Amino acid sequence: NEVTNELVLSDMDVMNVEIPEGVQAIGWKAFYNRPLTSVHFAKSVQEIGHYAFASCKNLKSVNLPDSVTRIGMCAFFDCESLEKVVLPNQLQQIEAYTFRNCSMKSLEIPGKILIIGPGAFSECKQLEQVKLNTGLTKIDVYAFHGCLALANINFPEGLVSIGEGTFGECQNLRRVILPDSLQLIGEYTFYKCNLSILRFPPKLYFLIYDNKKGYIVYPHAKDRKHFSYDSVDTVIFSGSDYDFGYPAITDAKNVYFLGK
Repeated sequence: NEVTNELVLSDMDVMNVEIPEGVQAIGWKAFYNRPLTSVHFAKSVQEIGHYAFASCKNLKSVNLPDSVTRIGMCAFFDCESLEKVVLPNQLQQIEAYTFRNCSMKSLEIPGKILIIGPGAFSECKQLEQVKLNTGLTKIDVYAFHGCLALANINFPEGLVSIGEGTFGECQNLRRVILPDSLQLIGEYTFYKCNLSILRFPPKLYFLIYDNKKGYIVYPHAKDRKHFSYDSVDTVIFSGSDYDFGYPAITDAKNVYFLGK
């Protein structure tokens, strides 16, 4: 589209795509469910639309230029052969389900990203290692849910909120050291995880879902404020100001209280 500088693909069975210079946006479902094996992005590209490359099941790698400032919802959803993703340094948010059900083994989140959206990397069953950089403030609900191989992830200072079910069914996750900056956490965040060590920050409050208001901090409903772990060897409480129900944690082998 020469008026909007947006790329929209007609029904062609293309396999190798080079986005030409001058294109600023790749439109909604532009390459949806195509047999792509490779794509090269021009440095003029600023935006990738919703579902732009969703269900491109043969696409193996994506190297996004730093010119990209927005990636739409489900843009690479269900790209089940996608093994390598390089995210742009200017990106500030990863939207909902952007890379759900992809096959990368490692991932680095650039420092300017503030929010990882709902289900953004959920069901990435080959994902083993994630590096989060300082600058990230929120990991939304179910962002890494079902990442069965995930064994190594850091939680940087500055992180404020982790949503409901975010790391549920991450069965290889063993060590979780939550930063002092963390204030809010959702239910079932580590559901069906077999943690060896879990460290809580000095203050932490549960987010409870309300049908009218969405996720809120609610002083009551203690029966809903608990963690659902299959097992955890060692729990470390770094403070004493917690908004937990009873029992918050079951089957912990060792519990340490470091707060005054």
